[in-house]
Amino acid sequence: MTRPIEKEKTTDGDFSPIQISFEMKDIDKIAKIREWIFYHTRADLSTTKSEFVEKRVVFYYKTKRIDLFKIPSEYDKIKEEYRNIVIKIHITDKFNSRENFDLNDCEEIFLDDIIKLVNAMTREIDNSLLEIIITNSILGSLDGKERDKILTDLVREDDFSVLKKLFGGSNNLSFADISEILNLIKTEDLILLKTVFYFIHEKERVYDLKSHLERYHQLKGKRAFTREEENELKDNFTHTRIILELFFRSYIHLNNIMDQVQRHEKDSETYTKITIPLNPIAYECKKICGESVAEAITKSFEENPLMVLESFKRVLKYETIRLKKFELRNTIISFDYSKASENIEDLRKLGIYYDSITDLILSKKRKSDPILEKYSEKEEYEEREFNHFCIFKGSYQDIKASKITWDKIFRCADIYDMYIECRIKANEGYYKDLELGMETSIEIQAILHIKYWFNKKVGVWEYRMDFFLEVSDIMVIKGFKPLKIKTGSDHIGDIYLENTRKGLIQYKYTRKENIYNKNILAYPLELMHIYEGENEFFYECRINNEIICKTKTDLYRFLENETTYAFISGKELKDAINNVLRKSQEEFEIPVLQMYHTVGVFLNRENQDFIIVHPFKEDLYVIGENDVQYGYIERIKEKGIDFEGKLTRCFRDILHIKTMREDVRIGCFGYSAIHPFFYALRRVIDVFPNLFMIGVPGSGKTTLLELLINCNYGTELKSPDSIDTTARLTKYATESTFGLNIDDLDILELKLMNWIKTNSTRKGTRDRMNKDQKMNREQTYTSYTGSANKKDFLTGEINDAFRKRCLIFEGMKRIELKDDTTSFDILCTEIAEGKIYGFYLLEKAIEFFEELSDKPISSYFKLVRHLNDLKRRLKQLFVDKEIFISDIRRLTIYALLYIGLQIWDYIFRENELESDILSKILDLEKEEFTDLVKKLEETERDITLTVFDTILYFFESRMGSFDKNKTPNGEIVLLSDFIVQYDEFARKRGYDILGNLVRLGDLQSQILNREIKPTTIRLKGTGSEKSETKHGILFFYKEIAKLRHGTIINALEEKPEIPEKIDMDRIFIGPRLETLMKRLKEIFEENGWKELERNSIIQILELEENLDKKFIEKALEELLEEGPLYESKLNMIKFKQDGVGGKKEKGDN
Repeated sequence: MTRPIEKEKTTDGDFSPIQISFEMKDIDKIAKIREWIFYHTRADLSTTKSEFVEKRVVFYYKTKRIDLFKIPSEYDKIKEEYRNIVIKIHITDKFNSRENFDLNDCEEIFLDDIIKLVNAMTREIDNSLLEIIITNSILGSLDGKERDKILTDLVREDDFSVLKKLFGGSNNLSFADISEILNLIKTEDLILLKTVFYFIHEKERVYDLKSHLERYHQLKGKRAFTREEENELKDNFTHTRIILELFFRSYIHLNNIMDQVQRHEKDSETYTKITIPLNPIAYECKKICGESVAEAITKSFEENPLMVLESFKRVLKYETIRLKKFELRNTIISFDYSKASENIEDLRKLGIYYDSITDLILSKKRKSDPILEKYSEKEEYEEREFNHFCIFKGSYQDIKASKITWDKIFRCADIYDMYIECRIKANEGYYKDLELGMETSIEIQAILHIKYWFNKKVGVWEYRMDFFLEVSDIMVIKGFKPLKIKTGSDHIGDIYLENTRKGLIQYKYTRKENIYNKNILAYPLELMHIYEGENEFFYECRINNEIICKTKTDLYRFLENETTYAFISGKELKDAINNVLRKSQEEFEIPVLQMYHTVGVFLNRENQDFIIVHPFKEDLYVIGENDVQYGYIERIKEKGIDFEGKLTRCFRDILHIKTMREDVRIGCFGYSAIHPFFYALRRVIDVFPNLFMIGVPGSGKTTLLELLINCNYGTELKSPDSIDTTARLTKYATESTFGLNIDDLDILELKLMNWIKTNSTRKGTRDRMNKDQKMNREQTYTSYTGSANKKDFLTGEINDAFRKRCLIFEGMKRIELKDDTTSFDILCTEIAEGKIYGFYLLEKAIEFFEELSDKPISSYFKLVRHLNDLKRRLKQLFVDKEIFISDIRRLTIYALLYIGLQIWDYIFRENELESDILSKILDLEKEEFTDLVKKLEETERDITLTVFDTILYFFESRMGSFDKNKTPNGEIVLLSDFIVQYDEFARKRGYDILGNLVRLGDLQSQILNREIKPTTIRLKGTGSEKSETKHGILFFYKEIAKLRHGTIINALEEKPEIPEKIDMDRIFIGPRLETLMKRLKEIFEENGWKELERNSIIQILELEENLDKKFIEKALEELLEEGPLYESKLNMIKFKQDGVGGKKEKGDN
């Protein structure tokens, strides 16, 4: 593109000559050159002195002295429309004939004229930039001032600034502005070109549209539009239509509608249907347009759907010609209102949906009245025709045309058996394929053509009776099939129950050919589907255009008590309904389909493959058995599903957030992706894993779990208050196959925690009383996740089996204020406020399973095979790396966790996102995954062996009693008396007892990773006593104390005899005990060595030092008995400053 001439103000002074010459391709076109000069300058300068010099035409002008130094002397990049005449433009004030030059023969020219002339022939704005400017500004706002702001960012070059005047807040354009605009634009895009002319026409009213089009023709040498396109302009030249066309232009490309056109191009002989949503919410207009424009578009859908549909058709037509270079044929374009089927009443209120001809005509008459009234005021009484869009429901009636016409004509009967004529003007072959038969129930999208004439006698406008529907699309509703059932006979005649269009009627046909009837239901009862639920069969029926799905019992109640449809009641009504359902299933061969009572991942009984169940799934029915399931299904419908995976990047960024431990993030992500499949895999996995996170308040554990379990799948976080009874908890366990996420799990009532432990072992059922006082059994599906501040609910022998089925993350630290959590908060908000992402994740997971093998087996069996292969691989890996697994079933847990991470990795790669974290953790040649397993095993072992801290404490405080029995090698041997005394000590304090030496051996085995069992052991004799053998167990105190406390009490090595009273300084030398002693002294010192309440001390140590409450209570008891504390009064504790606590302070009592 040629560099533009810089503008410069002229200065006063004498005139000087200037020469502008055009190097010509065709010297005979000088008249065209003069015409261009006329259009691009402010005066008729084509009469100035001129001459021919070889193949150049030279014009001489006079101008006040201006500096031409900055103006290029030659322009050779001539625009396409001028290139067939002009090769170059030359500008100079130095030429040979200057001394003989007479300025009186020359017209005056200004620098602005030179700029406009040269720019018009050299400068242009390409289609892509013009598209950006128009789309962003016009769809950005309805307000001109707001568009000015948008245009300021879009139009940065001075040479295009005239476009700001065109599309911005300026109210008028000059003749020169319009010439500049028309010369500047270069586009074959009809929508963009139409937009340009619309705004020119709006801002320059001196000339009509025809004049502007003519000016374009003169400047460009070609017409802007064909004659047909110009005729379309006259009818569609409004601001709203311009906005709709620009909107649909963007919508078509964003939603890949041109791909459908591409497929149609390859097989243009077949018919293609292209639909767009009738509900404006489905377009998410605010993602494409500014708020004010989005509101205007929404209003258009409500007030004039015909204009909306026509605008889409035009845009699709224009874009097909522009991009595909062919015209659409055999294409049906209509609205998709299938998702609005539950809101038919809303469509009625908007004046779109009708099943009565009278309602249709009167409604459209009311809409036309204001316009007709204006004609009356002007006394313009000629006949007027109006066109209205509608959806009309009725029954098809084939007729022969009463007149010669190319249109296919039929009739449609409404609910009152009134008829309206329908005409198919295009794509007749498509409608033949629908196999429309007499009385077929149909819904027609059509344009109502109706004419009005003024009745001067009564002074009102009336409609003519020759109105008709021009058909755009037809949807065949499952045809009504009448049913006739013989229910009895007697000496008078036969009795039949007949399901007719007029209702369910009992007829008695006498032998004398008399007919008697008795109405049963006011409308026919049509059986559509039968579903097999967990406990009962459900019957989906249509009655009075309402679709209901109920059990037989509930269907009786509904028709008898909740509607006015039934003319009879009791047993007679039940028998009639039973007969219709039975005969319909038999005669119409209605199969029994599988029904799902809730949402999640299940195993399809027919093909043994995974099926993802949710309320938007086609050809599948999901209905809640209880209020929890029903509420969840309704929440999904309300919130919607992120079918396109738009939130993928948000989840990827959450995985890489640095404010939380990496192993925690990895574990939660892996579990979140695989746990919905646990119920479907229940027959092939030997464990049903749960996930728990333990840490101090403010560590982010609840937020992360809520994000990945609840927000991800649309469920809700539960609290102990919301599940305060077993009945409520069991009902929540039936909610879905997604995790039941419970906050503050550690304060859940014991009976509820016990039920969770039982349900985690086997997925049972819960009993529920139905309306008939019969027990229904509801299946439980969920796994369990939760956060807790303490781990008490997992400790002890009673929880061993449950704990080994869990992934446990412990020791999560509080997120500090200095940590930057802004990004995390933003991502959480975006995920929480967005649509439900988890179902996209599950669909992608099944895609991943499909790619695991090329064998012709289901994704379910592919996953099972992959799981078993992975377990074998991990087992060998753990053996090679000497990783101890506390339970062989934990191999399944780690294999499932690994597959969950593989699912996320697949999804990220499908969305062209990278994750270094997943790349490392999934590479089993590296240490990351085995390190994660080690951490989880250490956590499980640490919780398992918390009980051993009490055993160590008991042994250390009574060393003199239990370290006398040793082997000849000096190893300590504990006998059954240790078990007796320890169990007595434990019972008094509410701790787990050992019961026998075998349990003590099991605990040591888990700590030291080797088998330790009680046996007969030879003991070393002491003094004159001989050695003897006794039944006991080796107690590896040194090794265990080092692992559990971090330091070995060296009393045994330093002193041959242990005093009866143990020095508490030597007992409390483990890290946790040292922390407690140090903090105790600080607490009393901070409070002036005054006495403190026992509960206050426990609370401070528990919250600030993250010490276990039982450990604190146990330590305080011993310190009160042996150490530096004493109880000054009931539940009040004081520090002995002359004891362990240090020197006595002045004034201390």
